[in-house]
Amino acid sequence: MVSESGSASWRAFFAELRKWGFVEGRNLVIDRYAAESGHHIPKGLSDLLAGEPEAIVAESSTWVRGINAIRPDIPLVALVADPLGEDVASSLAKPGRNITGVATDTGASLLGKQLELLLELAPGRRRVACIGSTWPHTAMRTLWRDAQTRGVSVQEYLVHSQFRHGDARAHYVNAFPAMLRDGVDAGLVLADPEHVLHADAIAALSLEHRLPVISPFRSLTEAGGLASYGANRTDLEHRRAEYVARILNGAKAEHLPLQQPTKFEFLINLKTANALGLTIPPALLIRADEVIE
Repeated sequence: MVSESGSASWRAFFAELRKWGFVEGRNLVIDRYAAESGHHIPKGLSDLLAGEPEAIVAESSTWVRGINAIRPDIPLVALVADPLGEDVASSLAKPGRNITGVATDTGASLLGKQLELLLELAPGRRRVACIGSTWPHTAMRTLWRDAQTRGVSVQEYLVHSQFRHGDARAHYVNAFPAMLRDGVDAGLVLADPEHVLHADAIAALSLEHRLPVISPFRSLTEAGGLASYGANRTDLEHRRAEYVARILNGAKAEHLPLQQPTKFEFLINLKTANALGLTIPPALLIRADEVIE
């Protein structure tokens, strides 16, 4: 976890915990750990696990699988893109493994909508890179078929996440020229939470290489990406905090189904569109939940 005064999504998380009666420093103790470049699991995590926490909040399938393998007895409340495809859970209704939480992705339907919006924002594109982290996206087969009907080809590019050895940003720096060499003329960032940590780098690289990019993350659009369409992160954090509160009140994680997004938001960065030489149709601007100027 990060501090209560951190990002908007974490502020939403802590606000929901307060509604359930849990306030840090009063009746709640929180230990915070963050990944460091070159470490699969952050340093000091063994000390945390030895302290017998009542629940662990984690993001990304890499952390979830790694922590659960070490201490499967500790309830784990996750935020992951694709729980089934990333081998986090056996099913959404009965996740098992003492794991529960929320997903950021709804699979093929979300990817299809993002591709549709990307092609409206940047018409004439014919080769779209789908930027993943380290795990193949299970909805890609459906997206390939959808793209074919639109006269577009899509290709998944897996970028090593911060859990690999070396400088994480360097993996993105290397990926963009490789995509351009393959003739890519637009990008779709997949819903892997790891990308949020590198939103600034992705946005800067997309502008540097003049590649219009859509993602599911508000933070990436705020950082300079062209647009985002995805789950409302505030809503997801409210639901994740509710699960933490219910576990602290005695609920079993394996009895809490993994939840999928139900609220979505569409953002356009008009400043980025102008920098890329794109003219956004007025009808699309009206459909946006927010336009960043």
